[in-house]
Formats: sequence, structure tokens, C-alpha cells
Amino acid sequence: MFTMAHSIRTCLMAGVLAALLTPVATALVLKRDKLEVGSDAPALTVEEWISTPFGQPTLEKGKVHVVEFWATWCVPCQHSIPHLARLQKEWGADRLQIIGISEEEPKVVKPWVVKQGKRINYAIATDKNKATREWMKAADLKGVPWVFIVGPEGRIQFIGNPNSTDFDRRLNDVMRGRFDIKKMQEAAPLFERLRTERERKNWRQYDATLALILAIDQRLFREAEIDQIECMIVEQKNPQAAYVKAAAFIEMNLQDDPEAVMWLSERIATDPDIPAEHRNYPMAVQAGTAVLDQFENATVRADMLARLSNIQMAAGNSDQAIALARRAYRTAPKELKEDFRKRWVEMKSQADG
Repeated sequence: MFTMAHSIRTCLMAGVLAALLTPVATALVLKRDKLEVGSDAPALTVEEWISTPFGQPTLEKGKVHVVEFWATWCVPCQHSIPHLARLQKEWGADRLQIIGISEEEPKVVKPWVVKQGKRINYAIATDKNKATREWMKAADLKGVPWVFIVGPEGRIQFIGNPNSTDFDRRLNDVMRGRFDIKKMQEAAPLFERLRTERERKNWRQYDATLALILAIDQRLFREAEIDQIECMIVEQKNPQAAYVKAAAFIEMNLQDDPEAVMWLSERIATDPDIPAEHRNYPMAVQAGTAVLDQFENATVRADMLARLSNIQMAAGNSDQAIALARRAYRTAPKELKEDFRKRWVEMKSQADG
């Protein structure tokens, strides 16, 4: 979370390929009869809805859905309830709808859910036939809990344990428009070409290939634009043109993609490949500070506070950096607080010397 951004050779390309090669991303070779990451999500047909706090879910496109299969007797399932409830509250029903489905009889689930009261703020249903068959059995899964993330375009983006950090990371990426397995598969060969063209210093073709990548989904591959700016500074030896491009990037994305502005700011201030004389610290600090208040989600805001802390430390503003690291720790959800606390302590020790 706190590592500095690197060039496309070590960061973006590695991230794309790693995502495509993880076990949950087996959609590279989709089987027609198996439900897996990259598949279109089945329809959501259940026996009975027990609780529908945001109306009866339909897996409508444009929203992200989390479908969990659970049971009242399952201890890990009970542990996932406050976690899922926090995520539902953080992201809001207009963007995220969480649905829990149990194979148990309604007469078992109803009183159990009523007893939980406000602890469960997401939809609950029962079904031991159609939904179970079309999701769990189609994915060749047994036992509970299992969770599916369905992206806004109706494709499955994750299958796994709702109590895992992998689930948290993937949901965070999907919610922010930073993960789509099908588009990443489409772009993978272009990233290979981009890497080759950078190694050969074929800049005209590099720019053309980058344009093809961004045409697939500019937001998803926003970091490739940032890599281009870094490349102009480090390898093309043209920092003046790079910072003109950086200024235009910041102005264009201040409102539409403030996270990308923070990424660029951190790259300018901390990328080890950029020579000290070519770092524009005032631009990095000003842009990072300008977008900070736009992050309301606790997880994302904590990350952005930490990144701005990195920027301020690199710029020599240790007091501001430590204060921001402390705010990141205080802002972070409890599942992540320890990581942020360690970073805060490390930064204080670094400043003390």
C-alpha cells in the first residue's frame, strides 16, 4: 500500500500479468460449463427474500454486486457479517449491493436474521435449488462461505473467501474502476508490445500503442499515462515537456479522477528513477493536497493520506508528513489500522533520525 510507484517495466505490466495469472483469474481459458472469473454472472433467482433493505436485487448493470453463500451455523460466515455490513455502509447501496444466500429453510433463516437486528444491513435470501446450482455448483464450489464479486458490466471479477484480504483488495479495485478481467486480458498483449517499444526507445510506436490501450478503458489503465510522463523525464530526457503534460493531466483529472492525480504526484516526488534535479516537488505537493478532500471512503482516504504523507516527506516537509501518516492511521478501517500504524511509527523514527 505504501510502496513507491515504479516504471512500467516493474509496476504496471507486472500488475496486469499477475492479475491474469492468479488462480481466481482462470478465465483466460473459460470452460463453457463452468462459472469462473471473467464469466457473465448468472441471473439471481432465489426461493425467498428474507431481508431487502435496498429493494429486491436484480444484478442490474451499472452497480457492483457481492453475492455471498453462507449459513447460520457457519462460524466463519458469522465473522464475515460485520465486515460485509461495513462495506455496504461505506460504499452505499447506490454503488454496491451485497446479497447473502443460504441453502437453509426460510423458517431457520428468518428468526436468525431478525435476532441480528441492524447488524445485517444487506439483502438476505434463501435458496437450495436454482441459485445454488447456477452459482455454487457451476463454479464447482463446496462448503461455505464463498463470495462472488460481480462488476458493473455483469461479469464475475472475483470468487473466494469473504474474510480474505484478497477479497477486500479486489472489491476495492472493482469499486474504483481499477479492475476488469476481460479488458485486462484484451490489453495484455498491448502491454507486452509497449514494454518492447520502450526498451527499443521506439517512442512514436510507444505512443501509438499507449493510445490503443487507453482506448480500451482509460480509467482502468490510467497508470499507463503516468508511466508515459515518467518515461519522458527519465528516458526521453525531456522533463520540460513531461511537466507540461503532467500539468494538463492534473487539470483534466482533478474532479474526474482525483486518485490518479495523487498517483502522479507521488510518482513525481518519490520515483527512484527520476533524478533529484528533475523532481517538481511544488507541483506534487500542490496537486496531492488539492485532491485530498475528495476521498470519502475510509479505506481509500487512508491510502490517499498515506500517499500525500510520502510526498511531503520526500519534499522535506517531515512535520506535515508525520501528521498525515497519523491521520491515515486514525482514518483506516480497523482491519487495516495496524499497517498504517507501522508506517506512522516508521516515519516518526525516520524524522527523528
